[in-house]
Amino acid sequence: MAKKLLLTIVGFVLFAFVFSNIPVFAQEKESSDISEISLDDLLNVKITTAGKKAEKISEIPASVVLVTREDIKRYGYSSLEEILENIPGAYKINDMSYYGPTFGMRGFLSVAPRNIVVLVNGVHMMDGYWKTNEIQNFTIPVEAIDRVEVVRGPMSVIYGSGAFFGAVNIITNEKISDKGTEIISGSYGSMETAKAALKFSGNKEDFNYSFTAGYTGTNGPDVPLSKMATSIPDYMGIDDTNNTTKNRLKESEKYFNLASEYKGLYAKITHSESIERNYIVLPSVSNGNHSNNTHTTASFGYKKNISDKFSLDGSVTYHKTSWWLTYDLISKDFFGYEFGKSEEVEGDLTANYKASDKFDITSGLHFQKVQSITGFDYVPFFPYMIDYSLDDTSMKTPSWFTQIEINPFKKLRLVGGIRLEKMENYKLKGLVLGSLTVDSIIQGSYDNDKIQFIPRFAVIYSFNEKNYLKLLYGKAIRHPEFQPNMENIIYSGPTLVPEYINTLELNYISTPSSAVTLNLSLFYNRLKNLIVRTVEVTDDGFRSFYSNEGRLETIGGELTIQTKLFNDFFVELSGTYQKTEDKRAAFKDIDVAYSPKILAHIKASYRLPGNITMAVQGRYVDSMLPKWDPTIDNGDGTFGARIGQKVDSNFIFDGNLRFDNLFIKGFYINVRCKNLFDKDYLYPTNENNTWADKGTIGRGISRAFILTFGKEF
Repeated sequence: MAKKLLLTIVGFVLFAFVFSNIPVFAQEKESSDISEISLDDLLNVKITTAGKKAEKISEIPASVVLVTREDIKRYGYSSLEEILENIPGAYKINDMSYYGPTFGMRGFLSVAPRNIVVLVNGVHMMDGYWKTNEIQNFTIPVEAIDRVEVVRGPMSVIYGSGAFFGAVNIITNEKISDKGTEIISGSYGSMETAKAALKFSGNKEDFNYSFTAGYTGTNGPDVPLSKMATSIPDYMGIDDTNNTTKNRLKESEKYFNLASEYKGLYAKITHSESIERNYIVLPSVSNGNHSNNTHTTASFGYKKNISDKFSLDGSVTYHKTSWWLTYDLISKDFFGYEFGKSEEVEGDLTANYKASDKFDITSGLHFQKVQSITGFDYVPFFPYMIDYSLDDTSMKTPSWFTQIEINPFKKLRLVGGIRLEKMENYKLKGLVLGSLTVDSIIQGSYDNDKIQFIPRFAVIYSFNEKNYLKLLYGKAIRHPEFQPNMENIIYSGPTLVPEYINTLELNYISTPSSAVTLNLSLFYNRLKNLIVRTVEVTDDGFRSFYSNEGRLETIGGELTIQTKLFNDFFVELSGTYQKTEDKRAAFKDIDVAYSPKILAHIKASYRLPGNITMAVQGRYVDSMLPKWDPTIDNGDGTFGARIGQKVDSNFIFDGNLRFDNLFIKGFYINVRCKNLFDKDYLYPTNENNTWADKGTIGRGISRAFILTFGKEF
């Protein structure tokens, strides 16, 4: 593997030298409106996500994708989910349970969305209990999004635990102009989908503000369960009256965000609430499992340029998450539920010192404290209940990071960073009632407060102002969250340690002309200590616990080309090849689940006379396998099988038509079509819905239209 990678890197460098000989003529261009600059100037656009400071895309020690406000308008994205699924190299599975869509990157996807850090205006949206980034916790109306910065690669040096494959920063409070901006819109479409959005922002002298509010409601798709399941046993309670998903995947979402700033003092407050019906464990028999999720964050801070060389940014953030799930299974009389909540406080202090054009250092302190977790489960099919919480303690995670950037020569840039982080020991308590274990209070602790050393290193070489080569190395970790630690205490599982990933990447960016940009990456990922779940049958029932057994390796390449063919005709093509192998001895001949080998994206848009824009996006996702479960009894003395069937590859197209300044200035109409050619496809099933052995439909499986009217002021 290492030899192949070395030969590939050598060939890659030679390829870069060939492209670097193309003549170039460019100067740095400053623009407040990214949509107005040419493709060759995109390398000089500055983003803040990669290093918590403004940096040019060409100089960032990572692979970057930028989605601008103009992109959102041009392609007519109607949700954050649509934006993310059209990121080159990204793919998703669409879980019908409360996790919602989960996105994979570079050959790896976990069913729970927990390996990419998601930020809204620089504030992370991760909950304190599951440590996941569920989309229902940040249901931002796309009309309010100014830009989305996607930084791919291990980002734990900057953001700590969970940033395995990068960070996504959704920015809604960007200052568009001195006059501010106001948007109001309403949408209606297939499946009785209704949306409304409002945004206004502006400034008065030294005071800047931005307010966003949004609502979405839909009945969800109506699909027969036979599309997802080979057969449904009688005990599941399905008959002719409830054998489709009709009205059982309804959802509604509410969201608001307020951001303000006055002479360096800032406040950011976000609240989201989602009410969903879903499928989990077994098919719903009545109105669907009912879940309610709320997530609130409030961040207050101060950012100041102390001098031309030194800046400081400090903040304190409060997070509160709560959820309630009522089960709808087997019969209308069935009763089961779970609920919980978590509260978390974090403090962050980041300083940047730019001594000169040749030396820059960023350093910071971060402290995270999950101060309370409570929950209660009544688990269907098994006569027991669990009441769990932190036991007069809290989950504390202090950390320190620093990153140094030097330019020893004009064309060479070196970046090195480290983070020291640890999760301190804490106590857990569970009250277990039922027949599977003796009724008792179970107490335990998480005892692994070893300091984690997280490094990153990058070499960035500029052949000229249009060709950059980046050699990147990074490590990321993820601490085990509350839930697997609690379950291991109940069932005497092992003490867990953090998961981690090491990545080596070679990235080449070129703009051979003002109408073409090219981004080529080769990457190698090694994931170890992945936390996997094991279920064992015992004399008393079963035993479920977690352990650090997972070990994967991925090697792959990715190419993205953007071009402006003429006038306002834009085309973007991307392709990804990724091969992931399970390195555990017992799994060496078993293909990795949820890991397509080939991905492709295509986008094209054209602006016609009269402010009319036509666009199309296509996504190709190779075939995928569901999870391999080694405990499944095959009935012939052997164990081990997939929890469902392999799903075929799919190539799905979306279309969009937009009319700007229609009748009056600022008024627009947008018509978007999802699954333009009404292609039939499924996502691989997961542990939450193994009854759907053929695969799951998600929430947007059929052709769907949505019409939007709006006004920009």
